[in-house]
Amino acid sequence: MYLDYFSIMDAISIIILTVLGVFTVFIVWLIWWWNSRGEERLRDWRSAGWPVVPATVENYEIVLSQHEGFTTVLYYSYTVNGQFYTGQFNERSQGTEGNARNTGDRWLHNKIMVRYKLGDHNKSVYVRKDSQMLADAS
Repeated sequence: MYLDYFSIMDAISIIILTVLGVFTVFIVWLIWWWNSRGEERLRDWRSAGWPVVPATVENYEIVLSQHEGFTTVLYYSYTVNGQFYTGQFNERSQGTEGNARNTGDRWLHNKIMVRYKLGDHNKSVYVRKDSQMLADAS
């Protein structure tokens, strides 16, 4: 009876450690996924049914983040039913300020495709694959 109790406790301990290990691996994967454009993928998925319209990158600014380094924030404009709207998206982790500025200069005045929300035309997202399809069609 005494040995059976410890065998059961060892088995339970192994199960608990295994579950904790799997949970830890999942959390590490989730952090990696989020940092490798997971937020962008989630935004793409949520806006999948939104209409697509052409937009123009009008301006940019460089932002320094303590955790991500220099980020280029790109501002774009688009028109829906004759109304003018604006939006923005980030090009993260550009390294140096010069790299971030070069990125902004490359994007400036480029034509891109954005998705906008039907009920709220002020809400829009830049989705890379939409603009890539436009570039491939040209």
